[in-house]
Amino acid sequence: MSPGDKESMTRNELYLSLVNGRVLGSIFLWSFLSFCLPHEAPGQVNITTLSTGGGSSRVVAQTNLFLPSGLTQPALDFSFGFATDEVAAPELFLDSFSLTILRTNDNAGAVFFTLDAGGLVLAPETPGGIFIDPSGLQVTPITYPTLQPVLLNQAAFHFIAEVPAELVGSNAQLIFSLFDNQDATASQAWFGQVSLIPEPGVAALLLLGAAATPLNTRFRKSNQKTKLASYNT
Repeated sequence: MSPGDKESMTRNELYLSLVNGRVLGSIFLWSFLSFCLPHEAPGQVNITTLSTGGGSSRVVAQTNLFLPSGLTQPALDFSFGFATDEVAAPELFLDSFSLTILRTNDNAGAVFFTLDAGGLVLAPETPGGIFIDPSGLQVTPITYPTLQPVLLNQAAFHFIAEVPAELVGSNAQLIFSLFDNQDATASQAWFGQVSLIPEPGVAALLLLGAAATPLNTRFRKSNQKTKLASYNT
């Protein structure tokens, strides 16, 4: 083997090592930031707020969502909260905040949570709806942001929720609903920017990393055999 060929192989090995390092480093960093770092309440400029008292029994905010078929166990990642001057009592119909996901072509859907003065309920049963596995929902309490008016009972959470497999490969809508019981007691709800994890670009990066690693291994093994053959001649 000529010195030029050896130098070319060394450069190729270095390039593949850098590619793998960047891929694995990006995956590690994304995972670390998403799951390990503590989460704080988002700034007011990054949240959408809903309030009772406007005359409607239901205040709604919707977000469109595309779930590519290539994603494996995609999840939603965002923060949300609810505050009210109401106090939970038996037989009292309370203001509440909920999140529903709907498939746009047939309106099949499910409810991720409902939250009121009585507390948070995850994956409430919805007859005829898509099943959500409560074990796929991660909830972490966070600090409630400074919002006006300041209400008595406040609860805020960082939320990671696996999307039901039935919805992958379709267009969907996230529907945040604040239900108003039409009394004079104020309630408010909010949610932050919704992210899909892994993002389509990250999913492609994961596949690239999985494909690049065995390619690099095979190249190195072949290179070692070539070097051994060259040294034995």
